[in-house]
Amino acid sequence: MAKIFLPYGQTDIEFNYDATKLTLLTPANISNTSLSQTDILVAMANPIDGQPLEEIIDIGENVVIVVSDTTRASGSEQVVPLLIGRLLQCGLKFNNISILFATGIHRLVTEAEKRLLITDEIFHAVKHFDHRAETPDELVYLDDTSYGTPVEVNRRLVEANHIILTGSIGFHYFAGFTGGRKSLVPGLASAKTIKHNHLLALDFANGTVRRRPGVGAGRLDKNAVHEDLLEATNMLAPSFLINTIINKNQGVSQVFCGDWQIAHRRGCAEYASQHTIYIEEKRDLVIATPGGHPRDMNLIQSHKALDMAVGALKDGGHIIICAKCPEGYGNNDFLDWLKLGSAAKMGEKLQTDYKVNGQTAWAFANKIERFQVVLVSELPSDEVESLGMQPAKDLKTAMSLIPKNLSGYIIPYACEAIPLVKKVAQNPNV
Repeated sequence: MAKIFLPYGQTDIEFNYDATKLTLLTPANISNTSLSQTDILVAMANPIDGQPLEEIIDIGENVVIVVSDTTRASGSEQVVPLLIGRLLQCGLKFNNISILFATGIHRLVTEAEKRLLITDEIFHAVKHFDHRAETPDELVYLDDTSYGTPVEVNRRLVEANHIILTGSIGFHYFAGFTGGRKSLVPGLASAKTIKHNHLLALDFANGTVRRRPGVGAGRLDKNAVHEDLLEATNMLAPSFLINTIINKNQGVSQVFCGDWQIAHRRGCAEYASQHTIYIEEKRDLVIATPGGHPRDMNLIQSHKALDMAVGALKDGGHIIICAKCPEGYGNNDFLDWLKLGSAAKMGEKLQTDYKVNGQTAWAFANKIERFQVVLVSELPSDEVESLGMQPAKDLKTAMSLIPKNLSGYIIPYACEAIPLVKKVAQNPNV
């Protein structure tokens, strides 16, 4: 028997398995070492297709630094202090610098989380602000994109001389990748803007709902969601970008600095080359985890792992998702949508009453209907069962709920891996 420790919340699940039946799928050639402060500073000083900060920033100008919330690790606790140090070297004072937490329509970042995201020292030294996507006084309208999205963003972005984006790059199930432009939209956009953009992920032709062609994880070219995000972000023209790739230890393994589009695109291509896993065939069983905290903090975030992992699963197959979900569903609205009972009913409602969490629920329901889903989590068993999944208190119980001796795959970091069957695989379009 082989042994593996599967990340679950902030702990691990020990799992002994038959390696003749279950194949471990992990991205190859990923460094578990973290960059030093010197490495990151060198990258900042040598930007990709852009000017270094000292050639961009003038004394007395105001800079807004965009920082991701806690739904994904980004290495901000390492990057932000170094960035602020560089800005001070450019002649700025602390009162010229502010931080905006890009929460989109997620909950606000707590004080304790802010201290972890930017360090205690920066928390006390630099002004920092929350974003409220449904507070009109904090928003300003810029223009409509060619897709018809009204771009409303946090007012502080418009009032600043420079915007610097930070964040991490990973797969996103309909925007293609995280990072880059997503820091502003949806990160610092109005709920209305987010709704219009996310709606582009769906196609309502012929009265039915399906994923719009070109939209999906690892895809940028001809992806309407991504193209719309680019247009919206270009209205603000960020001055600089620092995006990271995070390793399994949640350290910064790579960093991409410079032009907000070109540096991000290069980071996406690098991430895709590392995190695409080619398989010979789909199988009857997949055991997957999102990758532990913060990836499995709630069911909305954990859905990303389900979306990726089913790429290795035959239709009608069994999938066990180990996602702790200590913060529940992520949004009560999401649970209400799931309780509609079927993807078809959710699709009907989306056509007349679109909600961002409704789209996620619809995508979730599609998987529940196509596959046999067992969920290991802290969510109430009766609720999990009512949503069409089999609840399990632990992985041993979950294994007892599926047929014995199925061949399959184990994917410990499913949010970070695209499994593609070799004979039909296409490289992610980045």
